[in-house]
Amino acid sequence: MAPTSAELFKRNEAYSPTHTPMPTIDEIIAMGGGAPKTCIITCVDPRVHPEALLGLQFGETFIFRTVAGHPQSALQDIAALDIEGHNCLEDIMIIYHTGQHLLKPLPCVLNNWFDSARTDCGSTRFDVPRIRSGWAERDPSSKLQVDEMTFGAVQARYGYDKQEDALRDDVKWLKEQPLVRKAQGINVKGYLYDLKSGKLQEVV
Repeated sequence: MAPTSAELFKRNEAYSPTHTPMPTIDEIIAMGGGAPKTCIITCVDPRVHPEALLGLQFGETFIFRTVAGHPQSALQDIAALDIEGHNCLEDIMIIYHTGQHLLKPLPCVLNNWFDSARTDCGSTRFDVPRIRSGWAERDPSSKLQVDEMTFGAVQARYGYDKQEDALRDDVKWLKEQPLVRKAQGINVKGYLYDLKSGKLQEVV
């Protein structure tokens, strides 16, 4: 069973006595360090651990987690980090994840299911009309705005049949954004991470 916030807070009592103090930003600068050169955008799925799958060490990258790993909601903050870091970014990695389904989708989400042999991202199960309806119910004033939104599901966002196509589209979209310094050499690449094998595949 997933822990509650109270239970997680309680765990900190056991963690804090063994905590290794983290350096402040001024201390990092004094040691000759600087802002990371790479930014990772990946899924909020708790099975995806970029620190482990990429062998990351302290302070090596920025990490953003979004539904499905889509970059759209992270763009503003990525631009702010790059500008404040004096054009520090050189690479952006968009990482989707895959896996093998053992169970068939529920009938209520059959219309939002695709590539079931490989894809195991929870956002592919999103019922976008239901999300829009629920959003408008909670905030009726936002109905017109919500009708133009997409929510996570790769095929609902792009109308594609395969996850690789959606990933290519996300990379293309990010490269076209003025806030990403394409002319100054920020490389944007897309990858698929297999939950079963642990392997990362470069797609674009």
